[in-house]
Amino acid sequence: PGTRFSFGLRVLAEAPKEAPEKADTITKQVVRRKVLVVDDNQAAADTLAMAVDYMGHEVEVASNGMEGLELAESYLPEIVLMDLQMPVMDGWEAARQLRGKPWAKDMVIVALTGWGQDEDRRKTKEAGFDHHLVKPASPAAIRQLLESAVKGSAMP
Repeated sequence: PGTRFSFGLRVLAEAPKEAPEKADTITKQVVRRKVLVVDDNQAAADTLAMAVDYMGHEVEVASNGMEGLELAESYLPEIVLMDLQMPVMDGWEAARQLRGKPWAKDMVIVALTGWGQDEDRRKTKEAGFDHHLVKPASPAAIRQLLESAVKGSAMP
């Protein structure tokens, strides 16, 4: 059991013919966010971190819930993308503890897991997660979440 992320890059034969002012408008719309990825699967965590970085955001990685809590306190991410099943401290407990910290009250915490049943979503909500994405989450869903970064709104 593991997670596989795949990303494709399009190659253009020639540069797009956009007006410079339109290109500047597109660039200004991207808000750079501080993101923390917490996952014990190092390959999955690194791949997700690379994708988040590629999307223009700052990213740090932790390998379990305890490490994620410690890093979150010093890094103060806006968004945490967290696996649930991890050694040392699982994602549910890490989310509960984050919600108890005054410095984390505005943090958006996202469960990124292989479990997607209604009961799983209920448990993550009770633990303090704002969103629940099922692995493998599409790059489009992750991008949408990072661009909106709203606590508790409906997400894919």
